[in-house]
Amino acid sequence: MVFYFKSNIIQPPAILYMGRDKHENEELIRWGWPEDVWFHVNNLSSAHVYLRLKPGQTIDDIPSDVLVDAAQLCKANSIQGNKVNNLEVVYTMWENLKKTPDMEPGQVAYVNEGAVRRSPRRSGNWRQSFAAMPRSRSPKNMRTNYDAGNESDDFM
Repeated sequence: MVFYFKSNIIQPPAILYMGRDKHENEELIRWGWPEDVWFHVNNLSSAHVYLRLKPGQTIDDIPSDVLVDAAQLCKANSIQGNKVNNLEVVYTMWENLKKTPDMEPGQVAYVNEGAVRRSPRRSGNWRQSFAAMPRSRSPKNMRTNYDAGNESDDFM
C-alpha cells in the first residue's frame, strides 16, 4: 500500500506520497503524474517520496518547509540514511525518471542528470534542518492515510 501524507505546514496542505519498499516504489514510478516531484536519498536505499504540485506550480515554487518534509520522509524511511546525520536528498520531476526493463524493482535512472536538484551543501540550509530532526518521529504537521479519519483516500 502506498502511503500518503498531508503536509499542513502550508495551506492548502501539500500532498506527499511514499512507497516504503521496492514494490511500492515501483507502483509510484509506474503511476506518477507529470506534476509529481520525486525525492530520494542520494546513493542509498530509501523510500521514494512524491510531491504532487498544484496546477501552475513549478519545482522552483516548492516552499522550503515542504522540501524539508519530503526530505525528512526519505531520510526516516532509509535503513542506512536514518542512522546518519548528514546526507544528500535528490529530487526531480517524475518525467525525468527513466525506467528500463533490465532494472530492479524500484530502481530508476535519469533522462537528464542536469535536471536533478540536490539538497544544498552549505550551512543554514534545509539539508541541515532535516538532518537535525529526530529520526523517531514523522515530520511535524504531517498526517498519514492511517489517521486521516473519514477523509477521501482518492488522492491518486
